[in-house]
Amino acid sequence: MNSNSRKIIMAVLIIILGLIIAQIRLNIYKKINNNQKNIYLNWDISLDTPDNVVDIFISEPSFHGDGERYAYLEYSKEDLNKVKNLKEWIIINKDNIKSLNKKIEKFKEQAFEMNKSNIKSYEENPINLEIGDKYIYKKDSDGSYIILILKGKENRVYLQEWKI
Repeated sequence: MNSNSRKIIMAVLIIILGLIIAQIRLNIYKKINNNQKNIYLNWDISLDTPDNVVDIFISEPSFHGDGERYAYLEYSKEDLNKVKNLKEWIIINKDNIKSLNKKIEKFKEQAFEMNKSNIKSYEENPINLEIGDKYIYKKDSDGSYIILILKGKENRVYLQEWKI
């Protein structure tokens, strides 16, 4: 094989590798961007785009859009500071921590009823509430609800969504 053939093969391989990397980045961008759009469209909550989204468990998509989801959104410190400024956040204190724990426990129980395999995923990724963390809880008239927990020390927002 002469040097021109090698150069052409290398150029083609570099182009293919570049396209693969671009596709992977586009898929990640779409996943992250869709999360933000769905939260805004379903709950009228405008979160900044996270650096990473980790789905702990999510139900299979259904025709009606119902199901459960447990995930966390990872932010840089700078972006998390923007998220912290949402007016909807409520500071967790000794007066509301017990009722919030009950809401989280209700989600956990409902998710287990839907799919027993969620138990292990949940146990590996618990939400440990602390005084001073922040939360948003919204409930729809149909019984759907979302719980967002802002854990500043972890640079994360935990998301639990139950959609009917």
